[in-house]
Amino acid sequence: MSTKALKNNKKNKISKKTYIFWGSVASIVLFLIVSLVIFAVRNQSIVNYDGLDYLEGQEFFQQEEDSYLILFYDFKYEKEFESFDNDFYSYLEYYRDHKGKEGVLKVYGADCTTTVNKPIVVDNESDTKINGTTKHPAGVPIGTDISDPSILKIAYSKLPVLLIVTTNEETGIKEISAYKSGETDIKTYLQGLKK
Repeated sequence: MSTKALKNNKKNKISKKTYIFWGSVASIVLFLIVSLVIFAVRNQSIVNYDGLDYLEGQEFFQQEEDSYLILFYDFKYEKEFESFDNDFYSYLEYYRDHKGKEGVLKVYGADCTTTVNKPIVVDNESDTKINGTTKHPAGVPIGTDISDPSILKIAYSKLPVLLIVTTNEETGIKEISAYKSGETDIKTYLQGLKK
């Protein structure tokens, strides 16, 4: 081999080592940048209800979790309850960061102004039926007696309402086992879940 060929061969070897070194540095830097972006997005504050999954109709009783929450609310006018909203966003962040931990329940939204959910809302508080209900009015056949105690009815004066849905151990059917009504009760309940 000539001297010139040896020099070129030596340059190629140095060149490969250089490429490997700088390629490794670039990979590490890229990994760090991607990790930083993921961390920043994951820890971003929640400032609205856009991240909620919204339920309508019989979906109230058809989610895969054994226990979950449904915030039945007039989302159009959320600014009237700004303090409540901020506390609720805090729970959504807590859920995001502690998903899977025992006692931390997923929250769904249900807008009381949608056509499908409007039949739940009643004017008279004495017509309210929440605990033990298993049916959404939209999922009930026409002609069903509306006094049926299994059909969910919420008085407008009670909004916002946080419905606690659990699976009945005896029947295996999802039902509303409890509820919290009004800003203060809901905030207190959610703070209790965060412990």
